[in-house]
Amino acid sequence: MSRPCGTGELERSACMIELILTDLRANYTAIGGGITSIKAGPGMSYVVALPQEERTDVRTYRFTIGDGMMTIADRQDSTEQY
Repeated sequence: MSRPCGTGELERSACMIELILTDLRANYTAIGGGITSIKAGPGMSYVVALPQEERTDVRTYRFTIGDGMMTIADRQDSTEQY
């Protein structure tokens, strides 16, 4: 999944978050709570927390940018149990 992105840091952050939200709408099917956090990680990555009953689903996104296009390069899922 890709989209055009500006060159400033704020524009790039917004672009990555918009890609995350689009991906979650299309590919996250668990029923439960909403998003509790979207945090910038190292490099061009973000970590998203999605609470469920007795656990939190954690989705880590890594991005690449080239020719003005931001792309989700990798998405990894994990779970934090309570």
